[in-house]
Amino acid sequence: MAKAKRAASGPNQELNRARAQITAAGGIHKGLARYKHTADIGEMRRILPLLVDHPAYRGVFWPDPMPRSYSRLGAGGIPALAGFERELIWCVQTLLPYARLISDFIAEKRRFEEALLRGDQENVWRLLEEIERRFGVSLWLAEANINALQTFKGYSAQQEYADAIARTKGAHPFAGREILRQMQRNRIPTPVLVVTHFDRFGEEGNYMTLDELTEELSDRFSNYMGTVHYRSNVDDWKMALAERLGAHLRQKEDKT
Repeated sequence: MAKAKRAASGPNQELNRARAQITAAGGIHKGLARYKHTADIGEMRRILPLLVDHPAYRGVFWPDPMPRSYSRLGAGGIPALAGFERELIWCVQTLLPYARLISDFIAEKRRFEEALLRGDQENVWRLLEEIERRFGVSLWLAEANINALQTFKGYSAQQEYADAIARTKGAHPFAGREILRQMQRNRIPTPVLVVTHFDRFGEEGNYMTLDELTEELSDRFSNYMGTVHYRSNVDDWKMALAERLGAHLRQKEDKT
């Protein structure tokens, strides 16, 4: 029994040590950023799910895991970037407490995609409403609605919906260009790969195509890696994303 008690206290002691290190940095955000960069990899795997589940930290990692408005997307998180392995572990371990929720979402997503492929319009709209009710809004939900609108109601309905989202609290289809502009202004050289579901940008009569925007970004920004056109009902964007990232990593290895 004594051995079991000591074993049970181990994770709690490790968690308390990690919390003390985070607090000593002078604030939760600063402390978590330092922890991400300096903690032992094995410790991060064990401790991060406990931190995410702790009431003092839960709102820092995921303040709104099921947002009800597109203006809430992207809230929270620790923006200080670490190395690839640390970032991967950080993302995976902080999502573990939501594993069941993610699994349920994937099942509903699959049902929607099957209904869309069958052309079952009634179930498509029903499933989209149910997914939003249970899981909130997401980039996937926006893309799924756009695909459904284009399939059943035409391009104008799709564009009207996309524009409504883009106007939500300053969201903008040119967001990638704005991010690059701000990075250039602040002399941040980090490479950027833009992913977008839009194929044209701007208002009717005064818009530019994705190819035109890609050409502009290539000319203006040295850290621009390219653009991937994301579509939820076609998988070729995954290959394009992998190729772009692979080319960038090979280029880095050649330089070193």
